[in-house]
Parts: sequence; structure tokens; C-alpha cells
Amino acid sequence: MEPQKQQDITRAWKQHQVFEPKEIAEKDKYYVTQPYPYPTGPLHVGHGRTYTTTDVLTRFARIQGKNVLWPMAFHVTGTPVLAIADQVKRKDADAMQMYRGYIGIYEKNPEKVEQILHSFEDPKKIVAFFGSVIEKDFDAMGYSIDWRKQFTTMDPYYQQFVQWQFHKFKEKGALVKGKYPILYSAVDGNAVGEDDIKDGDTDKVAITEFQLIKFPLANDPHTFIVVATLRPDTLFGITNIWVNPSLEYVKAEVNGEKWIIAKNAIEKLKLQQKTIGDIAAVPAHELAHKDALHPLDAHMHIPILPTTFVNAEKGTGIVCSVPGHAPFDFMALEEAKKLGDATAQRIHPKYIIAHPNGFEMRKFLDTFKVQSMNDRTQLQQATEAIYKIEFYECRTNGENGPLSNMSVRGAKDKSVELLKAVNRWDRIYEPSRKALTRAGNPVVVAILSDQWFLDYTSKEWKEKAHRCLNRMRIFPEKYAKTLHDSIDWLEQRPCIRKRGLGTPFPFLGGWMIEPLSDSTLYMLFYLCIETLRENGMKPEDLDEAFFDAAILGKALPQGDARSAAAQEIHGKLQYWYPNDIRHTAPAHIQNHSSFWILAHTLLLPEEWWPRAASFNEMMIRNGQKMSKSKGNIIPLIDAVQKFGPDLMRLYTIASSSLERTADWKDEQVPQVENKLNELEKVLRQGLDFIRKGGADFMIQLDAATNTAVSMKNTSATPQQFWLKEKIMQRLGESYEAYAQMDYKMAAQKAFFEPLNDIKQFKKVFAEDESFAVSLVLKRWLIMITPIAPFLAEQLWKEAGFPGFASAQHLEQPEGKPAKEVQERVDAVEKILGDVERVRKLAKGNPKTLYIYSIDAQETEWIEAAKAQIEKYALLQVKINDAHDPLGKKAKAQKGKAALYLE
Repeated sequence: MEPQKQQDITRAWKQHQVFEPKEIAEKDKYYVTQPYPYPTGPLHVGHGRTYTTTDVLTRFARIQGKNVLWPMAFHVTGTPVLAIADQVKRKDADAMQMYRGYIGIYEKNPEKVEQILHSFEDPKKIVAFFGSVIEKDFDAMGYSIDWRKQFTTMDPYYQQFVQWQFHKFKEKGALVKGKYPILYSAVDGNAVGEDDIKDGDTDKVAITEFQLIKFPLANDPHTFIVVATLRPDTLFGITNIWVNPSLEYVKAEVNGEKWIIAKNAIEKLKLQQKTIGDIAAVPAHELAHKDALHPLDAHMHIPILPTTFVNAEKGTGIVCSVPGHAPFDFMALEEAKKLGDATAQRIHPKYIIAHPNGFEMRKFLDTFKVQSMNDRTQLQQATEAIYKIEFYECRTNGENGPLSNMSVRGAKDKSVELLKAVNRWDRIYEPSRKALTRAGNPVVVAILSDQWFLDYTSKEWKEKAHRCLNRMRIFPEKYAKTLHDSIDWLEQRPCIRKRGLGTPFPFLGGWMIEPLSDSTLYMLFYLCIETLRENGMKPEDLDEAFFDAAILGKALPQGDARSAAAQEIHGKLQYWYPNDIRHTAPAHIQNHSSFWILAHTLLLPEEWWPRAASFNEMMIRNGQKMSKSKGNIIPLIDAVQKFGPDLMRLYTIASSSLERTADWKDEQVPQVENKLNELEKVLRQGLDFIRKGGADFMIQLDAATNTAVSMKNTSATPQQFWLKEKIMQRLGESYEAYAQMDYKMAAQKAFFEPLNDIKQFKKVFAEDESFAVSLVLKRWLIMITPIAPFLAEQLWKEAGFPGFASAQHLEQPEGKPAKEVQERVDAVEKILGDVERVRKLAKGNPKTLYIYSIDAQETEWIEAAKAQIEKYALLQVKINDAHDPLGKKAKAQKGKAALYLE
């Protein structure tokens, strides 16, 4: 379809307010939300999958006759926008080039591109530019959004709303102050969350707690060599300690004790509130081949050996070696022996955990094809596998000292308890992976005093959230468990920071609310914003009392001029709330989605708790994750301009079910395009039939049941009515699939299977399908509207149907294909299929197909379809001919004709 026609359709939708629902209507309401986008760059087809899915569910709800609201806003708080502005101010070459390219997608004049780029020194200009182009991209995709309620998270009205929310959190005891490990940027002096970290939304960064075990040096028991481990349960399986000769080590005074650690660990310990005193360098070679003492058994000497696999970026740069249960340690020990290290040659693995079927590390590593320390990927896989097996399935054996004969989980807890009792334990926190902020600064873990947190540990609060979740419909269902688990795992989350854009924190000057904590109740705010604007409210008037009245229905003092606005908002909330469904990606389950449920269950009445949530997995391209570094990202607007929005939407929806990763395969797109073009051709044939004078008659038949009377009034054949009913059956199945959010199946039933039915119809009967298509045209157009709205709307207009296809209500279509016609179709299709199978076995180049049928009805059908069979089989057909050299007729059965090729 020409871009101009698409633009005309979009303009008509806006002009006639097709997607702007009545605020209060008699129809059932359906309130849809989705996490708002960050306007920091162009969206790509991966984002398009999620927003298109939301549009499909929104459009189908309108077909069901619901009063549907889908609003949209922009999330600008946090550090992403500010990071871009800082990069432009610094004239960062890579960033400048990247954003020059982003702007160039929309602006082709090089001079204007440079003007826009340099304006990005002002964060507001970034938001304004990308917010406007994202809105245009969404319109170009045909998304049925109500843009009247648009805002950004820096809107003064919105900030007042968020402050009200935090007052409520504090009243409920959920906002607390304390000391807790947090992800942190030391360069920025700021706590960081998922949205501040590069790829933080798709590649999560958690906080990992390492246990620090203090081993006294044998020749200096008041100095400790401090190792970091995740497995203190293997304390009595330790055979040696590893240091890396290439690392810098120091003897540092830590909380009054002498610790030997990697130099890199000093700053981490400082950030985690350790007091650091005198520091002196200790060369690694001076540590190697010395002995340390076991922290729980001073008679047990533990040798210190050199290796290269120890990393200074994790823990203390020193690790303990448990070759019986740690793949890296086993291979490092083997290689040390090969290099002739005498101490290593005396060491043998200790097995202190009992496996049900026995265990030997070398055999275990063979299953992962580990040959040397260079096989790091396999070693990591083996490490993860053995940890999972031992932690969940095994118990310690009798060789594990005071940790013997207990679960591995129990041994882990017991070891910490014993180490604490003799002052040989501490801990250090690390990010779960190497991570950088969006400004390129390292992410570490810090412990801050007097940090404010949202405390999700309340058992009563979690029970409410679980109760809400148990009542919700979750699509696909498998994500319900993930949500329950996430709610259970959530503890305390830092909710303020000093750097970035955000709502001022009401209880501590100079701090702002972090960007995930400010985005948990904004579904309410969509229903406030228009009233606030229309009444010219001042931000300072939107105090706690106002939102108590507007949202919770409390009364303002008599004569308060704000009462009318508060009542109007509350009326809207009473109609639209709760949020009927929220659609997003599984990456948001552990933050956005869980916070959404928890905030609602704590602060709002039960009747306003969320009703449903849906999720779709990510989209990759040609089998690879889309990323800037791979250069395989397709900007959403580029896809629209190259393929058109309907093809983009159809491919996105039809390529995968929600719970599976969708793969944008470049070579498959033209195949789907051919199908879409084929569908348009078929629909236009039905439309042409109406235009040529069949319209009145078509409407008469459409309203009738297929009785003998209606049959006498037309030259239409029974098989044409069969095709009409077959397509109706497909549309009914599509309707059901839409209702179950099985959108891949909905596309299959509304777009592809009817085309197969028409091919089958033409193959068997050699008749034109236009009459049958004309009978179902109106309903067919409505049923493709959720996925291909532009095609549906254009043909709807050309057909002269009233209103808009996108605004039609339709009950579930029903179709009952005539049984005798279906049997005839099946019989001929079976013969054609059998011909193909027999042809593959035939020798030479047969010219004649002999068909032997013993059933009179079947024979009649085959006789009627003879010409069609000859056309598709490319053979002369003879039916029940006397020529039967192999006695095939005797082998024919009812419903199973015999075939012979010659």
C-alpha cells in the first residue's frame, strides 16, 4: 500500500477520534497499559514486537465491543537522558557519531542534523526530539493509542503525584532508612538501577555476596590471607590456596586486622564501609609456596600455589582450591603438576560431598570436553552444573569435619556460623557480572549509611501480592510462577539517588526518586492528567490532600476550590480502574511488573488491584541477538518504510507465539509478503463482486440461512456456500485464538488457512471464489484489523461500509461447512496426495492415471473432478477402466480408491 494512503488512514483515525474512548460509557471498559518508552533513540523492531502485541490485544477488545483505553507517555527520569547530554557536551566522538546516525533516520538535511545534535546538550531537547519521532513511529505502525493523556515523568504534575505516592509508602511503613548493599557508580557518586546500566534491562545485574574466609599465615598467625568464595560448604575440601603471580597484592590494615588481598580490592572494601589503614605491597612470589592455617583446624596446613586463572576484579584476588568439587581448581592443579610443581604433585582432590551415583571430577569434565584451562567456556558450564547438582541434590559425606552428613545448603549456613564464632569470616559484595553505566563508568557495590529503601520484606504485603497474582490472568501462564518467585525474592530496594533526572525525594533534600520506583502507579495518573490540564491546576496545589481526594475518595475541606477537579478524577478512576491488562516483556518481571503489583496491593483498595498481565519474549534477527555492536538492528521506522506496517505487523505476530523468541529472518519476510498480497487479491475479488452488482444480493444471502429457498434464488453452487462456511469457521477459530492471546494461531486462521481453503476449492471445483468471499468480506476485514489495520481500513472504505473497520463490534463468527461437500473435497484431495506418492515410486515417465473406486458416491465425485485431477496431476485420467493389469480394483476400499500409473 502506498505510504500516502497509510498516512490518510492515520489522519482519518485521529480526525474522527477513533481511539479516544468515551470517559464513561455503558459498554464494558477495558483499560490497557504498557511500560512507556525511553525517548533516548529510535525504537527498533524488537520493541515493535511488544508494542504490536499490545495493539493487537487492544484492537481485538474493541471487536469484542469493549470501551478501550490505551494511553501512552514517556519515561525520561534517571540517568540515560542526562548521560547523552553529557556525551554531547564533551563532544564524545563515538556518541556524536551514533546520535548523528539516529537523527539522520528522520532528518535528511545534514545542517539540520548537526543543529539537532548540538541541541542535545539540553536534556529536554533530547526528550522533545525522540518523543516526537517515537509518536510518529507509533502512528506509522497503526498503534491505536489515545495520545490525549501523554506526559513525561518530568512533568511537574507527575512529580507531585509521585511524591504523594511516597508519602503513602512511608505511612504504610514501606519506606525505610538503613544500611544495605546497592549497585553504585563511584565515578558518579550515585546508586544505579537497571535503567542506568548498559543493557541492564535485558542482561540483569544483581548483587552477589561472596564469603570471605581469613586464613592465618603459618609463619605469621596474626596476618590473614583472605580468600573469597561462593562455596563455604566445601571448607574441608580445600587442598590449597591460589594466588595469581601477575596481580598486585598488598598487606592492608582492614578494621584493625592485617589482611593480604589484591590491591584492586581496597577500593571495593572502602565502598563497603571497611576501615582501611596502612597498606604495604606484597609481591605474589613471596606468597607462593608458603603455608596458611585452616581457619577451623590450626593443625591443618594449606599450601599457597600460583595460577593464572584468578581474577582481581572479583572478590579479593585470592581463592581457595577445592579440586574435588570445583572444575577450575581441578584443571589448575593438573596443569601445575604438569609444570613440575612439587607441592602440587603431592595434592590430591578431596571428595567431601556424596553424589547418589558416585563422582569423579575427571570423568565429569570429560562430559564437557574439557582438556585444559583454555576451555574456559566449558569449565564455566561445568562449574554451574556441579553447583546446581550439589546444592539441590546432594549431602556432605563423613569426611567434612563438623560439616559432615548434612545438606549442602545446611553445610553452607553452618560453615558461616562456625567461622563467625572464631572471627575468621567476613563478606564482600560484587555485581553479578561486569557492568558499566550508560556513561561508561564501572558499576560496583557500595554500602551507604542512612540510605532510603522500599522495604518489600513484609510478609503481610507479600501475601497480598500473591493473592492478587492468584486472581490475575497471566499470559502465557508459565510466567505466573516467575512473578510469584520475584515477589518472594524482593527484599529492600534503594529508591533515591543524587544524579540524573527525577522527582525530588520529599524526605531528604538534594536527592531524587530513582526511575523504577517512580513508575509503579502511573496507570492512575493517565486518568488524572487531562483534568489537571483542563482546570489549569498549579503543581503546588496538588498536595497530599488533593490526591487523597482524587484517588482515594477522601473529602477535601468544604469550599476547597479543588474539590470539583478531585471528584472528576475520582469518577474516572471508578469507571476505568483497575488496569485490565498490562503487556510487557519478561525482562520486566523482576522489576517493573513486580513493583506494579506490589504498589497496587499496598496502596489501593482490593477492587483496584490489577486483573491481568501478558508477556512476549524478545526478537532476534537471523538467529542472533540484535545489538549495536553487531550492526543488525532494524529501526522501527526503517522497517515500516521498507516493508509497510501491515507486513511488519503480520510477520512479527505470525512468526512466533508469545512465550517463544521471535526470529526476524530476512529471507522469510518476502514469503509472508507474498501471502499478504495474495490475501489482498482475494479480498479485492470479493469487493469487485459487490461493486459489479452483487452487493444487495450478497447482503440478503448474508442474513439468510442456507435454505433451499435461498438456493433457488441464485446460481451459486453448494460448494460456494461450503467455501463461505469454511472461511467463517476459520474466522471463528481466529476469534477464539485472539481471545486466548494465541496471536500466532489467530494470524494462521485469519490470514493463511482461508487462502489454503480457497486453493483447495479451486483445485477441486474449478470455480471462482468471489461470491463466497463477498459473503464474508465485512467480517473478514474486521478479523484481520488487529494485525493488518491499514489493509482492512482501506478495503473497508473502498467497499463503502459505514464507519471504520477499527471501530467495529463483531460477535464470534460461526461456520458449518456442508458435510457432503467436505467429504467430496477430502476425497479428491486424498487422490491427489496419493498420486504424488505413487508417482515417486513409479518407473519411467507415466502418462495415464487409472483410478479404481468401488463406492458410487466417491466415483461420482471423482468423475466431476476429473478435469481438475488431470490438470494438477499432469496425467490422463481413466476411472474404473477395464484395463487393470495388476488387479488394483480388487484392492480398492470404500473411501480409499486404488491407483495405477502407466
